[in-house]
Amino acid sequence: RAHRCTRLGHTFSLNKPCKTLRKRAVFLIFSQQTRLGERLEDMGWKITTVIVLAAVVTGLFLSGAFKKTPEPLKIQDNYWGRGAKPTSKSKDEGKIDGITVNVSDASLVDLKNRLANTRLFEALENMEFQYGFRLDYMKTIVAYWKDKYDWRKQEAYLNTLPHYKTKIEGIDVHFIHVKPKLKPGQTAKPLLIAHGWPGSVFEVYKI
Repeated sequence: RAHRCTRLGHTFSLNKPCKTLRKRAVFLIFSQQTRLGERLEDMGWKITTVIVLAAVVTGLFLSGAFKKTPEPLKIQDNYWGRGAKPTSKSKDEGKIDGITVNVSDASLVDLKNRLANTRLFEALENMEFQYGFRLDYMKTIVAYWKDKYDWRKQEAYLNTLPHYKTKIEGIDVHFIHVKPKLKPGQTAKPLLIAHGWPGSVFEVYKI
């Protein structure tokens, strides 16, 4: 006999009641949902794996792991001095001379005179630094350099380290060479510290 299951909307040519058919249909639907869930779970792992691999490859690419090792820079024979490049090497090129920081008294007197003759400007009222240097602060700075700054004291401090000068490619280069005090059995590696601009070698005195 053909039984029609009204809930499922199908006719089954089986001699079994609708209740049994509904149970089988529910089992089939549940089995299909279980298989679909397993497929989605398996697909989720695959997608996660692909995303992780893509992230790793992207990180390696950004870090430069796939870049070729750059060729070392070629040392060129340049000249940065004034005028035309000399045809023959100067006798001072590469020569190292020890120097002492020593500013003449005449230079310091001239500096104080120029500070004393500073032409100050008329400032706007109730203004900070919106339109340039604040007048009262400028006066403080000028007074400090003219009356309070002890150049000779700073000069003596600068000379606590050995200073040298050499000429490289036409330019005078000032540097400090300090050797560490090593204990027996200790070794040291050379360390080059360069300051930027604006700046000075005084920035590294406390190292």
